[in-house]
Amino acid sequence: EVEAVERLTRMGLRQQKIAYMLATNITWVSQTSSFRSELPDEAFEKLMRGEMSRNVAVNFLGYHFKDRQTLFEATVKAEEEDTRQKLLEHQLAQEQAEDEKEILEESAKQAEEAGDDKTAAKRRKKAEAAEKKAKKEAERKARIEEKKGTIKSGHVQKAAATTGIKPKKAKVLPR
Repeated sequence: EVEAVERLTRMGLRQQKIAYMLATNITWVSQTSSFRSELPDEAFEKLMRGEMSRNVAVNFLGYHFKDRQTLFEATVKAEEEDTRQKLLEHQLAQEQAEDEKEILEESAKQAEEAGDDKTAAKRRKKAEAAEKKAKKEAERKARIEEKKGTIKSGHVQKAAATTGIKPKKAKVLPR
């Protein structure tokens, strides 16, 4: 999208004509054409790699140019911390479920040796549920690992809150 808008702009087309050609609005064209020049280089690279959505890039444009690099760096740190925290939570939940499974299997084995087949069956069923939970947590961890480095709007908001960077003031529209 960015390259298409830039190419059409280099051809001498105005934003209104580009918007008409792409069946979109002028704001979209304006934002798209300014990504390369207005975003910090690393942020633009993340946008182009798909590690940051268009909405997040537009969110960055809502801050003063001089603050964007600092905000981006803080956003990356917020994303890393968020990812680390989520991975830790899922790792702990997975380990807990695996431990629960082992305990229940051992308990079922003891109940079976004691001749209590009903209790053994209940504990094996609970052990299966714990195993499923452990697998789900492992899948969640894998998804988080896969999306590691992807910046979301919440990361920008956290970064803005921690750095004290405020967005540009909204312009009052005339009636």
